[in-house]
Amino acid sequence: MQRRNIFKFIFVLLLICINISCVSTSKEDPTWYSVNENVLTVDLEGNATTGFSWNYEIEDESIVEFSSSEYLIDQRYLSSLMVGYGGTWEFKFNGIKKGTTIIHFVYKRSWEENSELKRIDLKIKLSESGSITSVSVLEDD
Repeated sequence: MQRRNIFKFIFVLLLICINISCVSTSKEDPTWYSVNENVLTVDLEGNATTGFSWNYEIEDESIVEFSSSEYLIDQRYLSSLMVGYGGTWEFKFNGIKKGTTIIHFVYKRSWEENSELKRIDLKIKLSESGSITSVSVLEDD
């Protein structure tokens, strides 16, 4: 019985390590987001098989609006027929009008309180035409 509990503990610990390693967003190298005129695309790595997912909240939806989201399974693992591998959540937002707003992203399980593993806040600035002029990652307090 003790051996089984040890294996359960190791398995849970391994899942946590996999989750943390799958969530890679570097503030120094923000290649996980891109801008094309008035469209912001944000690609956040994660692992849907663990129940975790990325969610977003826009502070001012009159400046930026949500366009689409999609979970993309990592193509490297599709041919192996193995389960449990991660992928990428791709979010698209459209600029509407001049202003500044913040988009908050949270990686968590929706059914668990305090399950937040990662939080990312992006500050978006737009010009008169609705084109996105800058995107910056806000530092944690």
